[in-house]
Amino acid sequence: MMPAYKPRLAIKVIIAIAQADPNLIPAAKIEAVTGTSKRYIEPMLQRLGHFGLLEGIRGPAGGYRLARAADQITLGMVSSAMNWDDTFGFEGDDMPPTVNSVVAGWRQALSNITIAELIPAEQTEAAAA
Repeated sequence: MMPAYKPRLAIKVIIAIAQADPNLIPAAKIEAVTGTSKRYIEPMLQRLGHFGLLEGIRGPAGGYRLARAADQITLGMVSSAMNWDDTFGFEGDDMPPTVNSVVAGWRQALSNITIAELIPAEQTEAAAA
């Protein structure tokens, strides 16, 4: 079973990048925001990039940005990219239908929440001004 820290961290990472959008956010800034080393978050960044959610630019002026608008990225997409679709072993043919129904509802709920919805309102208002 995956520690709950990793899903929360991946969500913090993508929100930090969304808050900087459309500007690049350097890995050092992501480290500062999340309190985690680049070495730890780099595999997450690579996975999110591989699934088309982030774009990484190399070099001294490089960093990360969203590969699509924050309102086009859902927690379900982040979950899939980070391989959390195994639902921690709760779903399967050997599970009661009620459990499978709850898991399906969980997946649907994640697919209905966009990253844009997770950005604090005061920041969204400031960006619009």
